[in-house]
Order: sequence, then structure tokens, then C-alpha cells
Amino acid sequence: MTLSSVRLSQSVVSARVDDMVGLGVAGKAFAIVELLVSRDYPVQMSEIVEVSSIPKPSAHRLINFLVECGYVQRHPTLTGYIAGRNLFLLAHQILSNRIGSRPQTIHLERLVKRVNETVNVGALIGDHIVYHDRVEASWPLGLHFEAGSKVPVHCTSIGKLMLALKSRSEVKVLLSRVELQRYTPSTITNSQELLDELEKIRSQDFSVDDQEFMNGVCCVAVPLRTSNGCVFAGMALSAPEARLSRNELEKLLPELRQAADAYVFELESQKRD
Repeated sequence: MTLSSVRLSQSVVSARVDDMVGLGVAGKAFAIVELLVSRDYPVQMSEIVEVSSIPKPSAHRLINFLVECGYVQRHPTLTGYIAGRNLFLLAHQILSNRIGSRPQTIHLERLVKRVNETVNVGALIGDHIVYHDRVEASWPLGLHFEAGSKVPVHCTSIGKLMLALKSRSEVKVLLSRVELQRYTPSTITNSQELLDELEKIRSQDFSVDDQEFMNGVCCVAVPLRTSNGCVFAGMALSAPEARLSRNELEKLLPELRQAADAYVFELESQKRD
């Protein structure tokens, strides 16, 4: 199941928003949140007012309240609003509670135990990659992420992988909204150069971040693909370049793919149960 496949149609969202708006202030707040989650682009205040029929002054007050609570945030480079970090954390906690001890995470732990490097699982949410599972190696990387953490799409291994597996038209639309910010000297900041990189990733079915997001850290990512062929997330192995070069990291691809397959099998087994 892809992330896009679980998005509600605009007509369904509009109907749900209409229902919730009639439930008072709380209903209006939830209506705005559901509207933002249903869109894969920053939502303008004018669209919020139009779809929800909430008067503009009330919509402004509710948005400001939701921003303060962390459930909504202003897009960092474009005008408009997107789902906030606390909403991702809440969703992650709900999913964690539903599946109890998260048995699929054992496959990350086994991989980390074998290679002693950090493993992340993340998905494309809006314009960012959001991590929802992670096991750290005993060697610190210098960046400490947790469930709900967001990282850019254009310079991370999972980000580039998820972009490469979207249609070319979808990629161009997304890149039109994203600032190709330079994080290191190796970050790709030219759109055409990034599109060329995505073509290579698409053909090889894995992605490499060679110190593009963080100096001294290399990552390689493979897709998490369901039994019916849908990619819903990516799994990445990260290591300090001083310990594992790009070539050495790529040699671990078979083990990473094996862990990814086991992770997906575990998730699908839970659904069948």
C-alpha cells in the first residue's frame, strides 16, 4: 500500500470536513487538521476557508492555536500550512500501541547487531522524509533522530529513493515546492542534476547519500516493498565515512535488502493476524 493510496479523495475530505465543522470549536480544529493531512502540498488560508466554510477570523485563530500546539506548522519556504511534527509523533504513538512491541523492529536490531551501524526506516510525508523506526549502533553519528523526526528529501538516501520511485511528473511538481538547500559541499542543489541522479537510482533500485546531508556520514537505502509491489517507505543503513566508505557500504546491500524483506513480511503478517 502506497502513502498516496491511503489519501482520501477531495470529495470525501470535503464531506468529512463539513460534518466536523458542525461539532463546535473542536470539530473545526480537527477539520483543519484533516484537510492538511489530505493534501500533499502547503495549504493556503484561502483554501482552508473555502473548503471548511469557517469564517476567516476564526480560521486564523484556530490555525495559530494548532501551530502553537505543534500539530500544524507554516511551510519553511513556501506560503501555506502543513501537518506539524507533533501530529506525526501522535500518529506514530498510535501505530506503536496498536502493534504492541513492534515485532518488525527486531529485524533492524539483528542487522545493527551484525554490522554495528545505524538503521532508519522512513516514509515520504508531504515534502519531507519522516522517520518512524530506528535502531542506533553503538557508534554515535552525531545526529540523534527519533520517531517523527523530519529530514529533507533531496539529500538523504531514503528521500532520493522515494523521489526516484515516484512518476517523473510527480517529482517535478514536488521539486517545484522544495528548496534544494545545501547542507554540505556534496549536496545536489541543481534540479537537473538531481533528476539525473533519480534516474540512476530508479534503475538500480537503491540510493546512496555520500555525505550529502551530513559531512562524514554515508547512507545507503533500499525500498520497503509489499508483496504486491507497492513501495511505502525506505530502509537506510548509515555509517561514518571514516569507518565505511561508500563502496564498503554498498557491499552491505544484500544484508540490507534481506532485513527490508523480513521487516515487510513481519508487517504483512501482523495485518493477516
